[in-house]
Amino acid sequence: MSKYLQSDTSLLKVDPQSPYHVTLGLDPIENCSDNSLPHYARNLPIVNLLQEFRDSISLQYNYTNAQLMDLLFNHLHLYSHLSCIHRYILLLDGNFADALVSSLKRKIEEANRQQHLKQQELEECLTAALHSCHLHGDSYASNLYFLPPSVSERPPFQKRSLSCVEEVHIHYQAHPWPLGVIVTPARLESFTKVSRFFIKIKYISCCLRSVWLPLKRVNSLHSWKTMRQFGVLRDQMDHFVKMLEQYVVTQMNELWAKYIQCLPSVPSLEALQNVLDDYLSILLQRCFLNEKAAKFHLLLQQALETVLQFYYTLAAVLPMHSQLDLHISQAVMNFGNLFHSHILKVLHTLNYQQRKYSHLAQLLLNLNFNNFYEL
Repeated sequence: MSKYLQSDTSLLKVDPQSPYHVTLGLDPIENCSDNSLPHYARNLPIVNLLQEFRDSISLQYNYTNAQLMDLLFNHLHLYSHLSCIHRYILLLDGNFADALVSSLKRKIEEANRQQHLKQQELEECLTAALHSCHLHGDSYASNLYFLPPSVSERPPFQKRSLSCVEEVHIHYQAHPWPLGVIVTPARLESFTKVSRFFIKIKYISCCLRSVWLPLKRVNSLHSWKTMRQFGVLRDQMDHFVKMLEQYVVTQMNELWAKYIQCLPSVPSLEALQNVLDDYLSILLQRCFLNEKAAKFHLLLQQALETVLQFYYTLAAVLPMHSQLDLHISQAVMNFGNLFHSHILKVLHTLNYQQRKYSHLAQLLLNLNFNNFYEL
């Protein structure tokens, strides 16, 4: 056995490390098909044995995956867990989203607020939102919780900035095992990225809605013309925020409806993970949260920050509308001019990118329908 068993083949050769001093010269997984072996080796007992091993392993692999899919979907209710993440973390339940953002706004705008929201305050907002929506009592909602960012990641507290809602990280505890193999921290982080962006949009929408009625109630002849200009600016900003909100909601719902249809036919754990990763990758792209859309996301962020600054300035001006002076009016109008400059950049970018990405054409149409932002 220290030499080749057959002089005219290299299939069997000496292996000094083996106690039997004989190994195959072929990879049994890659090279043991009947068509790839030479004619004289097709009937070797060892080759047939390796083929049997490969067939048995393949059979056990398929059976294990079938049992695992049955466990995940029929016993651990993976679909219900994913639907809960879709409804709550992505804020696609309207009642829950409005109640959560309203609670956050009240907490942030407290008169003596000088620091970030504490964990207890965030949990109170989450509990109040769950109690106010029609899905209260959902057993899977108990897996939701706020994960406070680390001190190094937390930006300085600025009451009149979107950084005040950056800390809103809604997370989901997927249990029991093996749900954590699917709902991993990395995938939850992708969901949270979309959630934080959407919370900013909803937060600003809530702010603009809160000053609509006070603007309409101004009946002072002294400030009527100025307040009318403020109202036009508010309406233009509100249109931008609402169209952006509508776009994000549409993308999330359409992608979810598309990929949820693939889940029942997923044959293996690996295929299931690929489907979820593909879904999250496209979702981040459509919401301008991937690396390629970083510059455009910055434009949107700047526009949203300007709208928030306009809101706070306008909210401070409204109580003294009868005593408006030129300096205060000009400060409000400056935010309007800055907003228009940001919108112009956004529209130009969308106009160029719609040639590559068809989903941006609808956003552009909705934003600037009938030249709404005719500057």
